Amino acid sequence: NSQAWGNDTKGVGLWYAMQGAKVGWIADEAYDPQILADIQRTARLGSENDVMGMVREFGHEGFADYIQQSGLQEAFINTLKMEPHYGGWMHGRTHGFLDVEGVAIAHDINHLTVLGWDQNQPFMNDTFDWPQWPALEVSDQTVINYYQGIVALGDPLGQNLEDL
Repeated sequence: NSQAWGNDTKGVGLWYAMQGAKVGWIADEAYDPQILADIQRTARLGSENDVMGMVREFGHEGFADYIQQSGLQEAFINTLKMEPHYGGWMHGRTHGFLDVEGVAIAHDINHLTVLGWDQNQPFMNDTFDWPQWPALEVSDQTVINYYQGIVALGDPLGQNLEDL
């Protein structure tokens, strides 16, 4: 599984873009996994104003203004509605077995955007209605750095976007 085949490269690129867009906008000091469940559910149920209010509250300073002024609000909200986990590529192609704090692997962290069946809990399993248990043991700072690493195309376990 160490070599790309078929549409792997395109799939991994799409997955990275979607996951980075869904999570990387959150400011380090504001990060809480529940934000992802709340904003995805809000996007799926319909209120653009509520979504943008959450982006202003929890996002990097100026990010909400940037996406609005650049005409990207609809695309951003549509991305929040999507569930990229089910593309399949993330299981083995996107850091899949990278060790995270000795308690989880990157695959577990990738479950942040997988919501429970009731759309209220983050870090859920995609088959059964229970958490992706190892991910719950990883520090919030490591999780947000992992996703910001996607945005910055940087070290998935390093500090990324710290200077914003």
